[in-house]
Amino acid sequence: MKLLSALVAAAICCLASHGAYATDVKLSGSAFYRERIALPSDATLLVEFIDLAKPETALAATAVAPAGQVPIAFGLVVDSSKLSNGEAYAIQARIEVGGSAWFASAEPTPVDLARAGELFSILLVQAGSKNAEEASGVSLAGTEWRVLELDGKSADPNVTSTLIFDADGAVSGNGGCNAFRGNVDMEGTTMKFGQLASTMMACEDAKSVQEAVFHAALSQTAAYFVQDGNLMLVDAAGKTVARLGAP
Repeated sequence: MKLLSALVAAAICCLASHGAYATDVKLSGSAFYRERIALPSDATLLVEFIDLAKPETALAATAVAPAGQVPIAFGLVVDSSKLSNGEAYAIQARIEVGGSAWFASAEPTPVDLARAGELFSILLVQAGSKNAEEASGVSLAGTEWRVLELDGKSADPNVTSTLIFDADGAVSGNGGCNAFRGNVDMEGTTMKFGQLASTMMACEDAKSVQEAVFHAALSQTAAYFVQDGNLMLVDAAGKTVARLGAP
């Protein structure tokens, strides 16, 4: 009996020394950003629980899709077998659209497991370190992007509207009848077209209508992302105003 008690005591001591937790840890909270940019309907919030000594490997993760608008609530369960006493843990998050990171944690948020029941608030900042074309592996420059949809409606198959990005920040294209040139400012996932200079040719009605809608979409563009090889232009409310494809 004394031997059995000694073995049990040794086992408990061993578990304590390895920091084993008796139950899984539940974390919850919300993620938000301060920029006045609405998210598209297909945005996804990804939250990861990490060991700060090995941040490249998530010990637990969850996805909220569709994310909706900020603040975005989340819940995360961490397997107790992956936890040890004396380790430093944290949570980090990012919002992705079409595989591109729009917002991400400025830095990991520390997690005190003794206070895991408290709500966490994660501040996100624009993911400017990698823009949408870098994240997708698709280069915008040098490609003649052709308009496929405008304001949710298919483009006229008999009218060709195009957009070309140069490496120096210049843009050019054709609205459907008239050629245009100008500049675009891009940082992270944001995109803002400057004043566009256009030729003044008279066009038939179908071309004039599509050209006007296309130029309106460019003037409304506040951000972009690349999805399935298509260039998606969205306005400040998160609405897709144009979808363009590469030939």
